[in-house]
Amino acid sequence: MHAFLARLGRTCARHHWVVIIAWLVLVVGLAVANGRWGGDYVNNYTVPGSQSDQGTQVIADDFPGQSTFVGQLVFQAPAGTTVAAQQAAVDQSFANTAKLEHVVSAVSPFAMSPPTVSADGTIAYGNVDYDISTDTLGYSYLQQLDQAVAPARAAGLTVDYGAASGQIDKSTNDIPSEIVGIVVAFVLLFLIFFSFVAALIPLVAAVFSVLGALSIIGLLAALWNFPTTGPTLATLLGLGVAIDYGLFQVARHREDLGTSDDYVRAAANANSHSGMAILVAGSTVIIAMLGLFIAGLPFISALGVSAALGVAMTMLAALTLIPAFLGLSGRTVRAMHRRRKPAAGPAGVAVPPTPPHPRPGNGPDWEAGHGTGPGGEDGPARETGPVNWPAGESGSIDWRGREGSLGGEPRPGEGPGSAAGSGFQPGSGPAGEERPDPITHPAHEHGAFARWGRYVSKHPWPWAVAAVAVLLVITIPLVWIDFGQLDPGTDPTSDSDRRAYDLIAEGFGPGANGPLTVVLTFPAGSDPTTLLTSTQLTLEQQPGVASVTPPLVNPQVTAAIINVIPTTGPRDSATNDLVHHLRDDVLPTIPATSYLTGQTASYDDFTARTVERLPWLILAVVVLSLLLLTTAFRSLVIGIQAALMNLLSVGAAYGVIVAVFQWGWGASLIGVDMSLSIPAYVPMIMFAVVFGLSMDYEVFLMSRVHEAYLHTRDTRRSVALGIGATAQVITTAALIMVVVFISFVADPDPTIKMLAVGMAVSVLLDASIVRMILVPAILALLGDRAWWIPRWLDRILPRLDIEGEQPPKPELQDAHR
Repeated sequence: MHAFLARLGRTCARHHWVVIIAWLVLVVGLAVANGRWGGDYVNNYTVPGSQSDQGTQVIADDFPGQSTFVGQLVFQAPAGTTVAAQQAAVDQSFANTAKLEHVVSAVSPFAMSPPTVSADGTIAYGNVDYDISTDTLGYSYLQQLDQAVAPARAAGLTVDYGAASGQIDKSTNDIPSEIVGIVVAFVLLFLIFFSFVAALIPLVAAVFSVLGALSIIGLLAALWNFPTTGPTLATLLGLGVAIDYGLFQVARHREDLGTSDDYVRAAANANSHSGMAILVAGSTVIIAMLGLFIAGLPFISALGVSAALGVAMTMLAALTLIPAFLGLSGRTVRAMHRRRKPAAGPAGVAVPPTPPHPRPGNGPDWEAGHGTGPGGEDGPARETGPVNWPAGESGSIDWRGREGSLGGEPRPGEGPGSAAGSGFQPGSGPAGEERPDPITHPAHEHGAFARWGRYVSKHPWPWAVAAVAVLLVITIPLVWIDFGQLDPGTDPTSDSDRRAYDLIAEGFGPGANGPLTVVLTFPAGSDPTTLLTSTQLTLEQQPGVASVTPPLVNPQVTAAIINVIPTTGPRDSATNDLVHHLRDDVLPTIPATSYLTGQTASYDDFTARTVERLPWLILAVVVLSLLLLTTAFRSLVIGIQAALMNLLSVGAAYGVIVAVFQWGWGASLIGVDMSLSIPAYVPMIMFAVVFGLSMDYEVFLMSRVHEAYLHTRDTRRSVALGIGATAQVITTAALIMVVVFISFVADPDPTIKMLAVGMAVSVLLDASIVRMILVPAILALLGDRAWWIPRWLDRILPRLDIEGEQPPKPELQDAHR
């Protein structure tokens, strides 16, 4: 695979214009195809085989005139007047609305039976049935609806749109969030690379990949129901991952440019090493997202496909488009102070090397070159005498994974070296001088991050206990998590559907926003009059029921519909209790086949199925990650340790979600003005995403620690070397991803806010407390036992060579088995 990735990177860099134009054609072509043949996004909370699903199917079969897209026009009269005083204007508004395209029927409040006018006469609503999902209707249609209800507004009435009518032109606008995330990411990348070109490459590739993924999702929406949050999730995850992967590719490419101006070779090498890690990490995320099919729910499965497509396009761009940009950029990808070649002296006269330009800090330079002299300048080796290599001028510091093998064997041509002792290899620098070994490079071993790793390793128990305690304390609110639904009542008060929701609750009771629908079926030719009368009476007598509508019987007299209005709102736990009471205690006593459906009942089924399947998803993803890490590092202990650490960070993120959105801690800072229940699919989606992303940092860190251990046989020193070599990139990549995620809290959809906050917190905790404290402390406590694997398991597991070198020699593995 490494050879293939190297050839791919070399080809894309050499023929960069062909690749870039091909991507342009692909993205534009997909966008055009999506505009012509793309489908609409529909939130389908159907739970296959559930009682609500069966009841909905009976309505569709026996009541074909009953629309599944029912909206409301809600009217409020000024103080001191009533809606009835302006009945003519209201009726005219409904007559105008009935003429609009996609409207099946529009019934005035005064034509309803009984009239839907509040007791004090100040609030009224009528129903509007549509033949398509109103999520697909945009601003122009909203203008037509505004014109239709203009007579009522001219008469002094307030008009708001509820239910399906409130979803017109309600599509989420992610552009502000995307702009904020991209701008901040650019600033961070520029500060890291000190090059506009290097900072732009990951961002441009991210835009290409996200636009392509969104168009593919739109095309698939014509064949399969994708939820309205699907594109947003794909954008949220795609941008974060794309910038992350671009950072790794560009950093590795700049590192390899120290030897010459062979940009094609550098791009090939970056694609071979960083590309392999990207392939493994990205594939893990994709598999985790596709694991959402375990839920058996179309809504969640579609979200998983959306996210997986976003990551897949990101991987494709990282492995093809970024090498093309690197081949095109030439010297401009370097830091601005390093683009000039050193001046050549007269023939035969040695020119002193350019003085080094160290960066602030103790870590290795972001542009360390292979075989470069001080200062990282290009050009032939010169007779300058012994060279004292400054920090950051190593031969093979690898961001995404080091160039040495997992077994610590030297690269061809570098010689055995003596890294375990002095940290230098002979004959690998200019003119045969000694150069720092890539594994035990002084900048890795003596930098600030390495000193931190050494400190934690010397005091593992206090730091391990403290880190676990912090994560567990943050997780505590998870105990009180309340799964529930979100409805227009959770939208901002500036939205028309929220105002309509509040008006209906005020005028007709909170239960009017979420009626329950009882569906009865009986044999053809029977007289159901007595049955329906007794059923209506029984339902009216139940606690928690505000009112019951008269039965609606189909023309064939084989089915009937009775609407039950609860005394509590859709998000109230008492309403869920009523759903269970009717299903378990009341409907079974009715001598007919019965179902309880409706939006509230359907979401109750949805939540129950999601909560039931969540443990299975967690188990599947944990087992997957355990197998992957055990295979990569030939250590069962490392796999178990990583799984437990990831569970701690995800659990802490869950706790933060509960504290912010349920308890309201800081909720006002992100535009949430009330306590919210947590949709059951949010923890499920977040777990799959975050667990997959955390594998990226785990592989990166542990590969360096493992290599150093096999090279030095010293666990504490290996931890320091691993952290010293990786902490800067892990911290930077995590910071960029956190910024991208946090930028999406500006989205008005509470679900997106929850995902953004949860994912940002999880990545932040994973890159800081878990990777910088807990992992080194645990490794120090375990010592050599950290690399234990049963012999039988080692024999049956395949060899996964992440770094492109041969696996460790058997005798090295036997030493710690």
